[in-house]
Amino acid sequence: MNDFGTAERIAQIKAASDRLGELIADLTDEQARAATELPEWTRGHILAHLGGMGPAFARQAEYALRGEQIAVYDRGPVSRNGLIEANHDKPAQELREAFARGSETLYAAWEKLGEEDWQLPSPYRGSLLATQLSYWREVELHAVDLGLGYRLDSITDELADHLLQFLAVRLPAGVTAVPSDGGPAIGDPQATVTVRGTRRELAGWLSGRPAATAPTAEGAAALPELGDWP
Repeated sequence: MNDFGTAERIAQIKAASDRLGELIADLTDEQARAATELPEWTRGHILAHLGGMGPAFARQAEYALRGEQIAVYDRGPVSRNGLIEANHDKPAQELREAFARGSETLYAAWEKLGEEDWQLPSPYRGSLLATQLSYWREVELHAVDLGLGYRLDSITDELADHLLQFLAVRLPAGVTAVPSDGGPAIGDPQATVTVRGTRRELAGWLSGRPAATAPTAEGAAALPELGDWP
């Protein structure tokens, strides 16, 4: 999509949150307690996290419009983690409602932003645009983590491209990743190891949410170990 921009991205984010809502529509309390591939996190932890992220990012927008800045969570990671721990074992219906309510709060705050407002400063990665991109990533990747049938094979081209650019820093020195279905290579231009795959396969590998098929490595016996999440 050559004219892909803020409006198109927000449309994709709203579609992603609607899809996640459909995935959890019939989730039972027992299923909400089930473990996920994320260490020590159940589905309830994921939903509590997403339910808190919407209001947290909404207030970033509200304060930025007033020319002010505020922490994403009042006490940083301690507050974020405390909210997740306090809410993860709530009934599935309450988790669903919190996610839907949080998303609605966020979208209502975003509707007040003009195109130039996305460059307003925010403590979260520097600008309001960073909160928009983060919510896009989080809703889509955690939809995969829920283990309810959604996979990275289904993500849009635009999200796949964004994930490759955002996660390129995870590639170690001497490694480049080359999309086989178009798009620029990422990583070390002087690489001795080349990882090839579709954009979705590479995005899955870099994000730790593998697609149906994995990329392949040339110049190494196995896919290289990745660095920290940015």
